[in-house]
Amino acid sequence: MKNSNHDPARSSGPAEVHGPNKFQWTPRAIASVVGLVVAVIFILSNRQTSRISFLWLHVTMPVWVALLVATLLGLVIGAGTGYRRGKNSGTAKATKKK
Repeated sequence: MKNSNHDPARSSGPAEVHGPNKFQWTPRAIASVVGLVVAVIFILSNRQTSRISFLWLHVTMPVWVALLVATLLGLVIGAGTGYRRGKNSGTAKATKKK
C-alpha cells in the first residue's frame, strides 16, 4: 500500500533526519551554545547598577538587565535574518527551475 503522506517533491534529501534524533551538532549549533554560555557568564559577572543612555532614554538599572535585553534582542534579530536568508536563497525550492 502506498504511503499517502510521502511527497518526493518535498523531500530534502539524505540530510533529513527522522525520529527522536532530529538534532545534529553542527558548527553553527556549537558556536551558538558556546556564545550563549559566554553571554550568561558575562551577564552574571556584571551585577552592579549603572546609568545607561540610549538616544533620548536615560535610565539607571543593573548592568545585567541591560546585557540580557541586548542579548535577547540580538538573538531575535539573528534568528529573523537567518530565517529570511534560508527562505530566499540557496534552498532547493528557490533554485529549482520552472
